[in-house]
Amino acid sequence: MAPGGCYDQNIMTEFINWSDEVTNNVLWLSLNKNIKEYFDDELDYCIASDFNIVYGEGRTEIGEAEYQLKYNIEDLNVTERNQYANIIMSKMLDNCKYIPFNNRLNWCVSPMPATECGKTKLAWRMAEEISKQLRLSFIEPILSCDKPQMKQLSTKEKIGTWEKIYYNDGVILDNQVRGKNVIVVDDLYQSGTTMWEYAKFLKTLGARFVFGIVCVKSLRDSDNT
Repeated sequence: MAPGGCYDQNIMTEFINWSDEVTNNVLWLSLNKNIKEYFDDELDYCIASDFNIVYGEGRTEIGEAEYQLKYNIEDLNVTERNQYANIIMSKMLDNCKYIPFNNRLNWCVSPMPATECGKTKLAWRMAEEISKQLRLSFIEPILSCDKPQMKQLSTKEKIGTWEKIYYNDGVILDNQVRGKNVIVVDDLYQSGTTMWEYAKFLKTLGARFVFGIVCVKSLRDSDNT
């Protein structure tokens, strides 16, 4: 215990409250047993707002919002779309306060690589909105080649497929990331393979730090195989 008069009680209280918030209000995602043999420190850290599902209870609030906007958006009216979008953006922007911003000129936001058609999907639009709200530059990673369906690939096969794409100029960035800190935005984090592989690619291009901000984490850490 610090001697009396050697610390500011208000500062200590703020720190304790912050510690409680940062450990209980978000999910801190790191390498899991399924991917740790393939990666090291490519992704500096990653934050998810919540799990998408609570076992035995159904979807979480943000898990329901992500599901509806991703899979049922055509069946939603304008009010419902805005309601779910506000839930997601409020939580994800709140998560960004845990990122150590300094000079914003050194920061940028990127979605995961996608084709031109992928720009209309939830994850890309979330990244665009976060970039706008934080007033950070936006990096477009355009997938310029055919990508096979990856849902049924093993982790090793998925990593190999992404590496072939990245290192054969299959993804083109519209701006340089050398010396930049990149915030990668996605809607769902499962095994983490896709985000860690993209972070690895960004680091090879000279990115200084890569941070992940994701909407929800699935209950499972393995891929769908």
